[in-house]
Formats: sequence, structure tokens, C-alpha cells
Amino acid sequence: MSNANKLMLFLILFSVSIIVTYPSFAVSHGLDSYCTACNGYYGTALWFLQNGRIFSALAFVVFDFLNVPFDSLSFISSFLTDLFLSFTILKLYLYLDENAKFKNSLTKVIVLISLFLLFYNPFLIEFFEFDEGCIMMLGILLVTFGVYRISLGKLKNYVFGILFVVLGVSCYQAIACYLFILLLLLMISKKEINLKELFFKLGVGLFAYGVSFLITLIIIKLNGLITGNITVKVGNMDIFSNLGYIFTSLLPNTFRYLFGFIDYKLYYGIVLVLIIIMIYIIFKNDNKVLNIILLTCGICFCALIPFIPNIFMSSSNNYTAARMCMTILCLPSFLVLMLLFRFKLNITSQYFIGCTISIFLLLSVYLIHQNLMIDFKRYKEDVKYIKEINARIEQYQLNSNINIKKVYYAYDTDSAYYYSFGHNNGVNIRVMAVDWGFDCAFKVYSNGDYNLLKMKDEDYEKYFKDKDYHKINDDQFKFVDDTLYLLIY
Repeated sequence: MSNANKLMLFLILFSVSIIVTYPSFAVSHGLDSYCTACNGYYGTALWFLQNGRIFSALAFVVFDFLNVPFDSLSFISSFLTDLFLSFTILKLYLYLDENAKFKNSLTKVIVLISLFLLFYNPFLIEFFEFDEGCIMMLGILLVTFGVYRISLGKLKNYVFGILFVVLGVSCYQAIACYLFILLLLLMISKKEINLKELFFKLGVGLFAYGVSFLITLIIIKLNGLITGNITVKVGNMDIFSNLGYIFTSLLPNTFRYLFGFIDYKLYYGIVLVLIIIMIYIIFKNDNKVLNIILLTCGICFCALIPFIPNIFMSSSNNYTAARMCMTILCLPSFLVLMLLFRFKLNITSQYFIGCTISIFLLLSVYLIHQNLMIDFKRYKEDVKYIKEINARIEQYQLNSNINIKKVYYAYDTDSAYYYSFGHNNGVNIRVMAVDWGFDCAFKVYSNGDYNLLKMKDEDYEKYFKDKDYHKINDDQFKFVDDTLYLLIY
């Protein structure tokens, strides 16, 4: 492919990605963003170092040096996120074409759709909640460089491949789950597959995976020794308890609800159709054992690899989120790409597979766009509510000539965690429903310097026992001298 064609393809991918994610370019802040506003860029950078994320820390030091406006972060991060992902998709396409030599336009289109969906699936939405989301996507690009090098073989490539993977995982540890599925796809795209070579290179990938997390742990420990700030995400672990928790709670809940970002019945329907096609074609062709091994590896790499870090997480802080499990929604892409690379398909089969993956594309694009719009609406409602609280405080201070110093808050008997206009997922969480999020957001939008505290039980019993509201009401505000007792609906 000529440089002009590469540039054209990149511009197409970048334009499509912006069209899909454009609601995220508007000013909108998630819960973590308010912590940035309260702690400052430098304070947030120190927190990133505490968690071993050196590139995010570096980015926020730069933001601090340049004095970047807080409300500009949404645009900057979204723009760079789409930029990095578009470049990642382009590089993967070129790597795969180098191995497979795509022969017709239909195959090229299906491959591009599948690669687009490796990253622009509904779980991507959660990355747009974070000001450092672009750094996470830079990590995926670096991991892509790394797996390509590993797939080439030879010591020099292995060294550079491991280095790229380590740098990528330093951007955000959870994107390490992409390492194995990308490496497997690059190996499958080759004309001839040697099982010994395949497992050796997967072993190199496993070594890179382990080294990446070891270096992250070293960074965390060194930061703890120097600053005295110890992260709660590692240490105090019980591997056997964690394994039990993964199989009894994390895995079932994750696969059952898919974090509320996608209709699990429709998703599994698409996956089931593709698996049935795959099994049918496998048993009609040679190398049945090899293809079954490749299929099994692909499914495991997509579905199970994201949970490996949970084995070693602090038992008191063991959780997972959509951004940590992106590869679960990579299954349709993997199945389609394996069908294209491993088997000679007639034009009818290619059209059917193309239609199936296009349905997933339309579903993903719709859900990404819809949820980013919900995220923006959620942000507006959060700000509106907090500003209304402040307006009432200011009115009280004006009328009474008493300055409010303390705000004690509690929740009514049926306080909603999510807004009713969206799904129960990570982009629709009310900032008031999360203590630390509300604390930071309240400080961002308050004109005064109030001490925000959780209400004592006796005060709740006195003022708000059994009260429940569905909109803001005067009865939710009890002013007593320099103190406000606030009930959040």
C-alpha cells in the first residue's frame, strides 16, 4: 500500500471514529475528573505514580506546566483517544495484510470492520469518562507495536517487543489483556502455522506480560518507599480466596450483565452464530485439531485473560470494570478474522459473515453514541443539582446574614444510584450517589468553603427519618445556624 493510500485510510478511520464519539468532545466530567479538579494536576499525577501509571503522571505534569483549563480535558482526551486508536487500527491492518495478502475489496472491508470493533466496542465508552483515557489508548498502540515485534521472531525483535509491551502496560495495566489476542491474530494471519512456534511466541508474550506487571509493582513499591503513599490495590492478597471470588462472583456477573453497556442476549446471539459457522467449517476442512486449538485459545484470550490481575489484587479492593475487560467484546472480531485467515470462503459465505459483523458494528456504534449522550446528560443533571444546593445556601446566607460552615448530608430512603434516563452502567452514575465524587464535585461548583460531612444517625432520625423524594424540595434543606443538614434524593 502506498503512503498516500495509508494516509487516506488513516483519515477515513479517524473521521469515522470522531463521528462515532463526537458527544465526548463536549465539556463533561466524570467522578474521577472532579478529583482532578480538587487535587490539581500535580496531585493527580502523584496519585498515578502511586498506582504505577507513569505516563498518565507525566501527562498531568505537562497539563500542570501548561496550565491547561480543566474544562478542556474532555476535548483533548477524546481527540487523542480517537487519534491513537485510529493509528492502532491502521497499523494492525497493515501488519495483517503483510501476512495474509488481502485479495479482494470485500475481505478488506470485513477486516477493517473487525479491527475497528476490536477497540470501538461498547466497553470503550468507559474510557471517555477519564481525563487520562488518551494515555490508556496510547498504551494499546504501544502493545500493538510490541506484539508485532514478537510475532516476527528473533532475539532483537523479542527484546523490542517486550520493551514496547512494558511501556504500554505502564500507561494502564488493564490494556495488557489485549496482548495475547493481538499476538494470536498476527500468528493466525500467517500462511503457515507451526504449533511449536505459536506456543513459543505466546510464551514470549506471557513473559512480557509478567515483566510488565513486575515493573509496575516495582514502581508502586518504590513510590511507596519514597513518598510513604501505599496503594490499596496490591498487597494483603489471598490468591485462593481471589480465585474463588473470580469464579463465583466476577465471572458470572460480568458475563451475565456485561456491565450494562450492551444487551447480552443480542451479543451472545451474534457470537453463537459465528461459533456455529466456525465449528461447521472446521469439520469440513483439514487441520481440525490445530483449528480447534486456535479457536479455544482465542475464546480464552478474549474472555478469561482480563481476570488474571484479579488473582493478585488486594482482597479488600478486588473488582473489575468494563475498561478492564475490553477483550470480552472482541470475540465477534476474532471469530470473523479467524474465518477469513484460516479458511477459503466462497463469496456467499463472506457476505454472510460480513453482514453478521456489520450488525455488531451498527449495534456498537449506536450504543457508544447513545451512552456518550447519556453521559453528557448525566453531567448536566449533576451540575444542575449541585448548583441548586449552592443557590439555596447563598439565599439562606443572604436572608440570615449567617455564613454556612458545615454541610451534613444523607440519602433518602430510595436514593437512586443511576439516573432513570439511562442504563445502569458506568457512564450514568449520579455523582451525588458516590461519597468521594460528591465531595469533590461539591467543592468544584461551590462558591464558599464548606466542610462537607456525612450526617450522623441521630441528626438523620431527627430531621429526615423515612423521607423519600423524587425531585428537589425545600424539606430536604434544614438550616441550623451555620450548618446545613441536606437530604439527597
